[in-house]
Amino acid sequence: PEEKFDTILANINRNVLLDYMEGLVKVVNENGLVLFSGLLAADADVITTAAAMHGLELMKKEERSGWVSLLFVKQR
Repeated sequence: PEEKFDTILANINRNVLLDYMEGLVKVVNENGLVLFSGLLAADADVITTAAAMHGLELMKKEERSGWVSLLFVKQR
């Protein structure tokens, strides 16, 4: 989309998030929030590293029964 958003929610698997990370970050406003959920806990570090490379800072991590959600804020 050509517009930008204050919040983006993505409940999808690791590979799709990695493939679309750059595009997601481009459409979120500065200081906007990005919530990734529906991820295996084992994938949290990979997603967090990729997100940081695209200017997202981890604000909160919630884990339950092997699943994780990650809340980021766009810094730049």
